[in-house]
Amino acid sequence: MTSRFDFAAVMLLAPLIAVSCGSYTALTHGGGADGAGAGASAHPAATTGTNTAPSEPRVVTDLSQLSSSNPLAQLDQQRQLLSGQSTPQSSQPSNQTVSNIGRFYIANQKTAQLIEAPSRPPGDARLLNAKAAQYPEFAYDIANRMLAVAQDMAPEKLEQHRLPEDIKPIVLTAVMTPEGKLTDIYIEHRSGFSAVDQLFIDACKKGIWARNPPAGALSSDGTYRLRIEGIIFNYSYNHENLYSYATHVGLGVL
Repeated sequence: MTSRFDFAAVMLLAPLIAVSCGSYTALTHGGGADGAGAGASAHPAATTGTNTAPSEPRVVTDLSQLSSSNPLAQLDQQRQLLSGQSTPQSSQPSNQTVSNIGRFYIANQKTAQLIEAPSRPPGDARLLNAKAAQYPEFAYDIANRMLAVAQDMAPEKLEQHRLPEDIKPIVLTAVMTPEGKLTDIYIEHRSGFSAVDQLFIDACKKGIWARNPPAGALSSDGTYRLRIEGIIFNYSYNHENLYSYATHVGLGVL
């Protein structure tokens, strides 16, 4: 059975075959009794090139004389179409595509920054005296717990507002029972900003407790007495003018 490719090839070459056959007939079968003479004179005319009259037959030895296009290239293109192939295209994006992508990321840059998960603002806990350093596990456990509570509560308690630049440390004294339960909080020095004072008092209420506290850390009255120093500063703010804070907590054992 003739394939689609063979049919297409025949269709493309049919005009060429018809022209060639017509020329051959004119050369070998001249009109009337002068057929032989016509055949003899036709061949030299073909070699003269452009001097041949348009109505006279000529011998075609080069298929490119019939058309400016390449018939073999056309045949190859037809074969690719019949086999389902297409002309390969460049995988590089166009200038218009690159421009559109650039505009997309510039337009959405603000959104990408807003959805990025914020990290915890800076803060640290330290020990204030030698007695606290003598029982570091006990002292650091309470100080770090207070720090974490203060950092978590600060955005809500301070409403992410800008704090005064002249804020001072708040100094508190906390009292625990021998079992490690908080009983009292005394304010020794205020920070000068009531919201900060309340922040650290609340951090003491949630963060000061201990399981099996060391007996050697007891004060002379049989309780655990802790000196707490806390201070908080403006750390950064965003495009909505909402602030985050740096928090510092110190703990001494009295």
